[in-house]
Amino acid sequence: MMDGVQPYGNIFCIPHRGNHIVYLPLPGVILLANSIFVNLLYHALHGDKEAIVKLGVDSDFVVGVQESERMAAHLTHPRPLEEFAPTSVSLFLTNDCTLRCRYCYADGGTNNRQMPWEMVDGILTSVAKNVVRLQLPQMGVHFHGGGDVSAAWPLVVRTRKHLHDLTTSHQIKSITSIGLNGILNSEQQRWIVDNIDSATVSLDGPPVIHDSQRPFPNGQASFPAVHQTLKAFDAARYPYAIRTTVTSESVNHLEEIVSFFCENYEVKRIKCEPMYPRGRGLQRLLHAPDAVTFVEQFRKARALANQAGRELTYSGARLEVLTNVFCQAAGNSCAVTPEGWVTSCYEVLNPGDPFAEVFFYGRFNPVLQKFEIDEERRKRLSGLSVLNKPFCARCFCQWHCAGDCPVKSLHAERSPSDGIPDRCYISRELTKDQLIEAVENA
Repeated sequence: MMDGVQPYGNIFCIPHRGNHIVYLPLPGVILLANSIFVNLLYHALHGDKEAIVKLGVDSDFVVGVQESERMAAHLTHPRPLEEFAPTSVSLFLTNDCTLRCRYCYADGGTNNRQMPWEMVDGILTSVAKNVVRLQLPQMGVHFHGGGDVSAAWPLVVRTRKHLHDLTTSHQIKSITSIGLNGILNSEQQRWIVDNIDSATVSLDGPPVIHDSQRPFPNGQASFPAVHQTLKAFDAARYPYAIRTTVTSESVNHLEEIVSFFCENYEVKRIKCEPMYPRGRGLQRLLHAPDAVTFVEQFRKARALANQAGRELTYSGARLEVLTNVFCQAAGNSCAVTPEGWVTSCYEVLNPGDPFAEVFFYGRFNPVLQKFEIDEERRKRLSGLSVLNKPFCARCFCQWHCAGDCPVKSLHAERSPSDGIPDRCYISRELTKDQLIEAVENA
């Protein structure tokens, strides 16, 4: 628990300007109150009728809060494990890459494996059949990279065309998205605009920052190419987000980075994440930012983004979300590597990864043209819930960050240190900011 935040069951009290922000996550109640009110509220919610009278609130309010918590059983109890029948899929078509980012979690570009066509065909056909059988209106396909999709461009184009043919024949729709490093020529830029619904493009800041962290394999600057891609997207009014990775070298420039994005691009959403040491990041070419400094600089940069009408986000701070899992890695994500491994985590793509034994739960068999799933592993994945994290049980972020990114949490557990993990500190501080904003804007 962060300093000063007191939990009373599912009631949290956060000191704020001589009073307390009183927060009840499950019913979604946020109040600004003094200590007397806090104590009365606690007793009222535990059946003290005299406290209800002293509070001066309608007893229906107390009943409503209690009923809301009962209705949140889908959060406070384990989720049932549904049949494996993916209706969307993330395709990691290649682990080759046009860049050599110094912190790459996947060590992209160390080999150039591409997914065989018969595997692509079989995966899309299987997913489309699930959509039809379940009588759903659409299937989702996300093109992601353990490297970058531009390094397997002919395969990307062929895959998208096949998806179109499949969905047309089955009379369903497709929803597509793509992760890009921005290294595209003008023809590829136009193709993305015409064929993919939305994109996230990695850009770490102005040229001096970006080129230091995300160079070409020969060390040359990649910024000019990414800049041209974003300008082309802006000219086409194409919906995209920017994903920027913050290191110890760039953290004190975060205001400058966000200002640069706002002044040069039409991007509406900027996803800001601190570097995490995995893959190439373990080579110590770059280092993660200090958590306290990250929070300080994020606050300044977010204020600047707000003034410019943009949204600056961090994945662990999401007051608008109530969930018991951080992401779909808890058994509901279907992502396929170039070799055909089925993984639930976008950051675990290699069978040699120390966390492959956790997140790899099957394989696509291109001969039999079907998924072969280890249901026991999949069942264990469903346990990657905040319900199984005692450390989170008395935290006001419990139902928002939901225990944070599973692979990063597991890494932190295997590398214990004094105090709370950096990402926990960041999530708590930035979620607290959102609570304060909710009170002050009410």
